[in-house]
This record gives sequence, structure tokens and C-alpha cells, in this order.
Amino acid sequence: MKITVYSTKGSAGKTPIATNIALDQGFMIGTNEPYHVYDSFIPAEQLISIGLNEPFPILPESCNIVFDLA
Repeated sequence: MKITVYSTKGSAGKTPIATNIALDQGFMIGTNEPYHVYDSFIPAEQLISIGLNEPFPILPESCNIVFDLA
């Protein structure tokens, strides 16, 4: 399952929503946020972090991930 939490507005609550879903369901987190808090509590194997204009890698259909996108 792939879930996307997206908004162009800052401070809209994207990161807390994405974090709660991912932690509750055991999903990975993918983010293009330039500054994020995930490094402190999400294991590296559950985090995909890319630059703002980089494409996300191709993920298998079986990959459960929540995207926190700016």
C-alpha cells in the first residue's frame, strides 16, 4: 500500500500525520522535505529521503510506504 500526505502549505501537519500512520502500521516513510525529524527515530532501512527535485526510486508493489511530500 502506498499513502501520500501532501500539501504545498508549510506547517499543515503533514509530518505528524505521515509519522503516525507509518509507525502505527509499520510502513516505511519516504520524504522530500529538506529538513525532517525522521533521522532521530525511524531506522535507516525504513526511511527514503531524497532531494526536492529528485524522483523517488521505483518501489515494488508489495512495499508499504507513506510519502511525506512538500
